[in-house]
Amino acid sequence: MPAARRKRGPQKEKSTKKQKVNEQPTTSVSLVWDVWVIICQMMNQPKTGDMYNMSLVSKSFNAIMTPILYNSLILGPGRSSADPESSKKTTPQVFENLVRRLLDDSNARLRRYVQVVTVLNFDSWLASSADIPFRDFILGDGFPALLSHLPNLRLVRFFGSLQIDGFPRAKIHPNICDLPGKPEIQLLGEKGEYDETPPQPLSSVSTLHAEIDRCSVHEARCIGAGNLLFECPNLSTLSLSALSYSQRTTRFFVPRPNVFLIGNQSFPPIRDLTLNGWQIYDAELFLWRDRFPWTLLTSLSLGPEPTHQVLRIMAGYPRTLKQLKVEAYAGEGESACLALAEFLSPLSQVESLLSLELRNYFCDMWPIVQHSKLVNLCVHNTEPWTPGEARRVLSVEDLVLLDEHCPNLETLDLDIDRPNDEWPWETIYTLATGFKNLRKLSLHVEVGIANLKTRLAPVFNYASAKEIGRDFYRDRWEASKHHQGSPSHPSPTAEKFPGRFPHLVLWSGGFLCRNPKVEPRRACFEENHTATFWIFPPANPGGEPEFHHLQRWELDAIQKPCAVGSAYYKSLQRRVEAVVEGPKPLKGKSEGSKKTKKG
Repeated sequence: MPAARRKRGPQKEKSTKKQKVNEQPTTSVSLVWDVWVIICQMMNQPKTGDMYNMSLVSKSFNAIMTPILYNSLILGPGRSSADPESSKKTTPQVFENLVRRLLDDSNARLRRYVQVVTVLNFDSWLASSADIPFRDFILGDGFPALLSHLPNLRLVRFFGSLQIDGFPRAKIHPNICDLPGKPEIQLLGEKGEYDETPPQPLSSVSTLHAEIDRCSVHEARCIGAGNLLFECPNLSTLSLSALSYSQRTTRFFVPRPNVFLIGNQSFPPIRDLTLNGWQIYDAELFLWRDRFPWTLLTSLSLGPEPTHQVLRIMAGYPRTLKQLKVEAYAGEGESACLALAEFLSPLSQVESLLSLELRNYFCDMWPIVQHSKLVNLCVHNTEPWTPGEARRVLSVEDLVLLDEHCPNLETLDLDIDRPNDEWPWETIYTLATGFKNLRKLSLHVEVGIANLKTRLAPVFNYASAKEIGRDFYRDRWEASKHHQGSPSHPSPTAEKFPGRFPHLVLWSGGFLCRNPKVEPRRACFEENHTATFWIFPPANPGGEPEFHHLQRWELDAIQKPCAVGSAYYKSLQRRVEAVVEGPKPLKGKSEGSKKTKKG
């Protein structure tokens, strides 16, 4: 017994010492580990390959990187008939090794890391012989078998229609729906060629993006694509795009578009709806008005292809809409401004709208300010490219009215002009001294693509951007001091202006126009003079604002020798050099002049 006690005593004391020694390092190591995990998650950019290179540094980094790398799997070369360069790509051979590794029972730990699987788009007629194993794997029984071995799978995304070489898509979707984990399915590349009915409802499909040519696709297939919508009882996100005339592969199409929806079925519980160039015809009007769940719709996006008719049809039906985005190509939204005002007016009665984004739509301010709960507002018009045409911007009176009726605004995205060859200091002062809850202000500045021979004054460059930022924050600070008052005699309006200093963005570029209408010289000039400045409030009153040039930051971030000589790197160089002095007028003949042959 004494010997046994002496034997047990040191053992217990030894284990206690080990426990005390290991307690403190465990805490510090776990803290450092968590920090590294956050850093590595922010580095997760598949195109750079930095994650894979970091995993080879050490065992510790490998342990951090492996769960992040296996979290999302991307399969396929990403082929598209619209991109000829994609036809030269081949499916990476690493795909077979990856599948074999995940199907091996000894790698159960790796299987648990996989949560998202993405299948890229590829056209069968572009596929090379190297893609045959991948195609057979996706369209056969191998892909469902792989998914069944992933216990934590929560999302499967298809960036392309699975109607390849006559393969019935209905064969693969139910197999995914029957998985024990019930992963969510997103169909992001439907083409309106669905001529079969699934054997059972696709209950796991939550997102459907379809681009359909209603004027050339066979009517039975077009109706079949519409029936796919009703076979997804849990569909929450729907995006429908109609091909424009220039996007069609053939110019021989029927003048009357095919019907997309028939019958008396009700729409699934759609909360997010996007329509691009989509028209609602008489045969479908009943379904949209009486069978659509308008009480559930929270987000609606229209455009940039014409959707004027949809605004008139839907006016008065959405009652719980929180986000509305309406955009059009340059010069094509003016005819629908009245329809937009008619759509916004009934929404003001329920006051549910929180975010409103209008691009190339300019309506009166009164329908907008009726939505007093607005948090985010964007009113942006593309810079006009026709000489003599002026861009419409919000006036000082409009801003005062907006500040008075929409006090909860946190984000503003607006345009500014140069009246009388000066910066709109009165507009900037109104923005700086109002909008008490503003967190971010974005102002778009013209570069002068309407007349390439004349330089807009004042010039938009480093110096002018710093001047605007300096005056904006100075006016903001003075207004904050005025509203706060003194400690002994606080101002009665102190609650109205808490002194929050927003993040200021000054930018130029972003030309939203149809390609046939854009002249190459103007497009090149606009691209070379695209600039974005991020300006943050000074650390103390009267100090200099923090100033960042986005294109300069992107240029400095490129370190790889192979990327230094790329076209993107040279484009960034031109933008950075151009913004130092601002846009310069092009030399040559005047606008509109034509070359004549010598007689």
